[in-house]
Amino acid sequence: MAQRIQLDEKGLTVSDVILALQKEHVELPAGRLEAPGREINVRVLGEAIDLDTLQHIVIKEMGGAPIYLSDVAMVEDGFEDIRRIARINGVQAQGLAIRKQRGANAVAVAKAAKTALAEYKKTLPEGMIAEIVSDSTAFIKDSVNEIEFEILLSVILTALVCWMFLDRFRAR
Repeated sequence: MAQRIQLDEKGLTVSDVILALQKEHVELPAGRLEAPGREINVRVLGEAIDLDTLQHIVIKEMGGAPIYLSDVAMVEDGFEDIRRIARINGVQAQGLAIRKQRGANAVAVAKAAKTALAEYKKTLPEGMIAEIVSDSTAFIKDSVNEIEFEILLSVILTALVCWMFLDRFRAR
């Protein structure tokens, strides 16, 4: 919020900051600029070497004096704000979701992912584990098994009815 006030005091906008970053070819991880009621994602590629270089990017010149990024923004070398947390049984974890593409066989994708995970587990350092926490294809497999059972049961019951009423297992 303080950065927004600093931008307003200097007569700058978030777009001015983004354009200056893009013009100076600064490399930033995917980040965001926050303003009241909105959030703008920033993805800029380039060659910034250190934090000092980032701080001294000129956003605009006013009255012959440069306005640096550090004058209107908090520039720090650190991690992005935590936006999501994954926990398994109360222990912090990393999460990864695998989703099939449209038209792909979900069960085949899950089987391939499980095979790849089994190979990946062999390369993990001691004490590190990788597990499947949720597998939505179990429902699909159960449904297919239930359908197969229902079809088999229908064939048996149809044969039984034919035998009871026609005195043979199949109709003529």
